[in-house]
Amino acid sequence: RRRERHFNSMAPQATVENDASNPEASMGSEWQKMLGSLKSGTDLSNLSVGARLLQPASTLEKSLASIAERGQYFSKLGCASVQDPVDRMLDVVRYCVSAIRYEKFDGRKPYNPVLGETMTCSFESNTSTAGRVHMIAEQVSHHPPITSAYMDHRNATFQATWKGKPTFMGNSIEIAFRGERFVTLKHFNEVYEIEIPKIQIRGILVGKKGFEWVGKLRVDCKETELTAKVNFRAAGFLGMFGDWYTVDGALKRVKKGGKQKDKNLLKTFRGKWNDKMYIIDESTGAEEIFYNYADTSYKPDMRYPDPPLPHESRSVWRDLTQCLEQGDYAGANKAKNKVEEEQRELRKKRKDDGVEWTPQFFEKVAELSYRPCEDALAAHLLDALALDKTSSEY
Repeated sequence: RRRERHFNSMAPQATVENDASNPEASMGSEWQKMLGSLKSGTDLSNLSVGARLLQPASTLEKSLASIAERGQYFSKLGCASVQDPVDRMLDVVRYCVSAIRYEKFDGRKPYNPVLGETMTCSFESNTSTAGRVHMIAEQVSHHPPITSAYMDHRNATFQATWKGKPTFMGNSIEIAFRGERFVTLKHFNEVYEIEIPKIQIRGILVGKKGFEWVGKLRVDCKETELTAKVNFRAAGFLGMFGDWYTVDGALKRVKKGGKQKDKNLLKTFRGKWNDKMYIIDESTGAEEIFYNYADTSYKPDMRYPDPPLPHESRSVWRDLTQCLEQGDYAGANKAKNKVEEEQRELRKKRKDDGVEWTPQFFEKVAELSYRPCEDALAAHLLDALALDKTSSEY
């Protein structure tokens, strides 16, 4: 049977302990069999997995759902009333941290999107600024797998293009994200460039099992000369020493003059990204909670195209998802093979016709740089989400 071709995933997951009474344990054993003979440093982009190791959702679905789950942090960026540039930077950092989600890894991974697959949704803003937050993601390349996404709410937009590269590291899988991410606050003419940390799925063969984010989250705004960095610290050897999920960092004003940089420390961060993060004012020593992962009081009112459009994730993978939810793995493999065969036929037809595929909603600028096609996006959102252009939700 044909196998799933790519391992890349946008959403973080964690491994689980090997419990013989738990079906997740057998999935863990399958991963160990596949990875145990590989050399450290092996690129897993072309690793094959079967239906039993698939979650019943596309990566695009899971990614947008993760963002919307704590969407209040993005919708706040759409308010133009925050006059202090330091506070605006902190709001952007808080949004970036909120998009980092803990999710138990049950031995399965989401589907890798097909070329041209999209996911569209919106949710109600919970701020004083009326209207909905609109989101769309599109798979703009399949070989290599590249995703572009766009989100907007009044004053704020977010756009990103990324390629996830999974690498086997001997006892862990490391997923690094190449590409670009920007938050733009239009009322203030400010652009925030974002770099995110890597994912490590640890304890694949021995040691404590789990996942963690490692590396740095960095946010730079040239217009305000502010830079924030949050360090995601790795657990110790084999995950058995030190604390998991710890973070620290700082917010600085960096003024550049020639080759010299004048750095002024304004705030520092400490805590755990999956619990509470604290912020300390360096001028007063005052400390307060910066972010609380457990605050799930916000319940997004999600809206999707109804019925799903042919290129939407829920249409592309409908049969596969139904089979997986029913535990029909033979049917799931058939459904997966059908989608893959359709994609091969489409590629062959484009090649025979001499037609180059182009994304619907994004325009390529460079290998890992795509820009939203604003007219196409606006028309799609109006139609797909049945928006009223004259109402406050538009």
